Amino acid sequence: MKYTAVQQGLRPARWVHRSASIVMACCWLAVWGLLSRPVIGTLLQTLPELILVLVSSLLLYSLPGLAILKVLWVGQPLYPAERLALATGVSLALPPLVLEAAQMAGLRWSSGATYLYLAVALVVLAIPARGNSWRDRLQLPTRPDNHTLLLGGSVLLAFLLHYGIVHDLPVGMWGDAYQHTMMAQLLVDHGGLFHSWEPYAPLSTFTYHYGFHANVAFFHWVTGIPVTQSLVLVGATLVTLTLPLAYVLTSRWSGSRTAGIWAAVLTGFVSVQPSFYFNWSRFTQLSGQIVLPVVLLCIAIPIEAPHMEWRALLLAGLMTAGLFMTHYIVAVWAALFVMGYITVLMVRTPQPRVWLRLIRAAVLVGMITVLVAAPWLWNTLHGYLPRNVVGFVNHAVSTDRIAANASIEAIAPGYLNRPLLLLSILGLLLAAARRDWRMGLFAVWTMLLLLTVIPNMLGLPGTGVITFFTAAIAFYLTLIPLAAYLLGVAQATLSKQRPKAASILGTVALMGIVLWGSVWQQHLLNPFYELFTPADAQAMRWIQSHTPPDALFLVNMFPAYGDTLLAGDDGGWWIPLLTGRRSTLPPLTYGSERSNIPNYTQKINDFGKALHQTPLPSPAGIQLCRAAGVQYIYSGPHREHVDYRVDVVALRHSPAFTTVYDRDGVIIFALKAAS
Repeated sequence: MKYTAVQQGLRPARWVHRSASIVMACCWLAVWGLLSRPVIGTLLQTLPELILVLVSSLLLYSLPGLAILKVLWVGQPLYPAERLALATGVSLALPPLVLEAAQMAGLRWSSGATYLYLAVALVVLAIPARGNSWRDRLQLPTRPDNHTLLLGGSVLLAFLLHYGIVHDLPVGMWGDAYQHTMMAQLLVDHGGLFHSWEPYAPLSTFTYHYGFHANVAFFHWVTGIPVTQSLVLVGATLVTLTLPLAYVLTSRWSGSRTAGIWAAVLTGFVSVQPSFYFNWSRFTQLSGQIVLPVVLLCIAIPIEAPHMEWRALLLAGLMTAGLFMTHYIVAVWAALFVMGYITVLMVRTPQPRVWLRLIRAAVLVGMITVLVAAPWLWNTLHGYLPRNVVGFVNHAVSTDRIAANASIEAIAPGYLNRPLLLLSILGLLLAAARRDWRMGLFAVWTMLLLLTVIPNMLGLPGTGVITFFTAAIAFYLTLIPLAAYLLGVAQATLSKQRPKAASILGTVALMGIVLWGSVWQQHLLNPFYELFTPADAQAMRWIQSHTPPDALFLVNMFPAYGDTLLAGDDGGWWIPLLTGRRSTLPPLTYGSERSNIPNYTQKINDFGKALHQTPLPSPAGIQLCRAAGVQYIYSGPHREHVDYRVDVVALRHSPAFTTVYDRDGVIIFALKAAS
């Protein structure tokens, strides 16, 4: 084939450009591999499972969301990277809605139902939309652009990094992991929503937001990986998904895809949050914060549209209902953003007709949300959660606990890195100078989040319902878009003068940040937060083979939440879930769920308080344990609340106890029968 002079001159240039990009990408991956050698070792050793987890995550968090967007999205056309990013959040919001619908239909969910769920999504995508090719049917781009490649590469490396970091954890870290794993296991055991927590705990209601747990169950049904490990792996996936959702939120709200890329990289590789969530297993809140950008973007469509579109209303209502079932507090934050958003729109367009349209759209979305979530809303009234919230509003809770929950701490560096905080402030100043009110909303949103912690500053009730910690670990979501906005504008300004230099510098800077972030995140896990250790896992196997099925264990516990509940202090807390044996300490949800045992919460608290006042091996403490039916005492290697732990030295020398297990820091005593 002959080419014109122009074509002949362009082809080598394109080939050279592509070759240079490929070489640079290969060099980048090689350097990443050298810097991440421990992670690479884990990836190679677990390659079959890695492939299973990666493929399953791609299916679960792309196909359902893409299908829903294909049917219901009526907003401005989405770029490929935006569509894929938005689809991940939509997919995350669907499992709790699906389980609610299955319960109403009287269906038991299972692995087969989950495969059918994915197959239906694939069929919807395969139905011809625009064009007849498979690429058109699946709405895939003909050729990925630079933004898609940069985002995709960053997300993939983030996933591999997080998978390698947490793969060896036997269970999730810190206290929240126990109750979250139990709830996910109960969803699997019951084939969907449940009421009874037996055989793990004597609780008889389930009112906790369950979006994250539903996703863990779906992941288990697809992969067959045990729920204990599925929770850890889904947690790693969720931390990774914050990157594409930060991208789509920032790119759509700022109008700059470059700013979106910066937001993704800053979120995934620079900010201490949400990566540090691994240490707390704070995955329920993280799930809500991933769905949150989807809700905001979907609600913006009917609010700003000149005419009502039922598909936009339905999509916004479904996503908002999914957010509510995923995390109640994050749903409140979404409502605050929407209120601020509508207020600004009304101020900018002071026309009653426009105001009426805005309010009508918000009300219709709210009605659809309530209609979809009505069964779950009714269910929440059967537990103690409404009572607990009312206690804060009516000041029935102790003033000390309210003050502790509402105390304000420094944001940097624990919750947000100082450089990011500075960039966010500069980004806000830039938005003000450019009169970019949309980006200014993120600063307003941050202040509203802070206000939920201290509503008493405006004379409002509810102080203490939302702790500063809960709000502060979400500030990355509201402040990083401002920092990314600043960097995006700076790169765009440079591009106008030196486009090639701006592109190269921006790409190199992004790659460098990813490499740097990959290094420090390898040391992300803090052993202090590892309640359940490999030594505990070994002890659980011994318990299963050497103790009777009806054995009752006393485990280490300490007062939490203003002395209103007792929490576990080591791996012994996991005994009921992992061995089927009973323990003296239920999951923390015993304070918000009902029990068939009268005054169950008070009985648990009274037992812990009495044992602390007459600790073992005192005669009174021994009598207390015998009266409760305790047969064994478990003490694990984790040590934080030393004053409340069992004194293992004293028990070793007490004639009332026999040491039956002592290995790697785990000690199990048998309490002798009264003579």
